[in-house]
Amino acid sequence: AATSTYQPPRVTVLGQREPQMLCDHPIYCNGPILSTVMLSGVFDKDKTFVDMPTSKPVNDVLAAFHKLPANATKAQISQFVDDNFHPAGYDVIEAELEDWTEDPPFLHGVTDPVLRGYGMSVHNQWKQLARRRDPSKLCDGCASSLLATNYTFISPGGSTSREFAYWNTYYINLGLLRSGLYQTAKGVLRNLLDM
Repeated sequence: AATSTYQPPRVTVLGQREPQMLCDHPIYCNGPILSTVMLSGVFDKDKTFVDMPTSKPVNDVLAAFHKLPANATKAQISQFVDDNFHPAGYDVIEAELEDWTEDPPFLHGVTDPVLRGYGMSVHNQWKQLARRRDPSKLCDGCASSLLATNYTFISPGGSTSREFAYWNTYYINLGLLRSGLYQTAKGVLRNLLDM
């Protein structure tokens, strides 16, 4: 690939004298690597590549990218990704909910077995969606697009949802609170405060 003079977009933040970069990562932000991989059609889902942490230090990945020919084929781009990235979600693990309860408060007083069964099936989804970031599997110098969270988070669900999504947090926390998972809800909020 040809060398790039890419400059990340900048925005002036109220009260700041100098414009700040919106995103300055050479892989996961607008730039030649992201553009090349996304436009190649290597993945069926747009979210897959940006959820793949590097398997080598960033500088090694950049060097490998610059060795690609200017008009790299889909197969060459796919090989570049296979050689330099872990699978999507590699740095995310399932988490145990320390405040889990088999008797959620919102079901107290619900006697209809169908409604109670439905409520429990919804409540049990929290165990399926609880995740933690696990950077221990990444090499020194490796990178990930995953937001740096220190507490358990709830993945919004779906086949491409492997990470913390701040825009769902309000509704997730409403559900956690109704389910009596107060410590988990607190951790989700602490993740937001840590950003």
